[in-house]
Amino acid sequence: MIGGHTCYVEQGHYGHESRKPTWLYAVGTDLPELNWSRDRQRIPQWMIDRYGYEKARRIGVVAMVGGKDKTRIRNATPKEFRQLLIAIARTAKMPAITNTQDIKHAA
Repeated sequence: MIGGHTCYVEQGHYGHESRKPTWLYAVGTDLPELNWSRDRQRIPQWMIDRYGYEKARRIGVVAMVGGKDKTRIRNATPKEFRQLLIAIARTAKMPAITNTQDIKHAA
């Protein structure tokens, strides 16, 4: 088994409209400093006033922006986060293969 690192980050720290929780798994890379904190809930006061807290929380802030682009906005990866992921990927190293058994598992 090669091993690796698993972490939870929120793309909201990197420019997404919502918190957008994301799990990352990296093997054989250098890991940068990431913002590990849980971001504040992003519900505008006008939504709470109009729909009440529970419904506003359930609807979410992304549902209230973007018109026909809601899905694109929701699915988008912010440029800052994308650059961070690319920087991590650029540090990837292939593990050393020591025997033919490892070759079967690496492929």
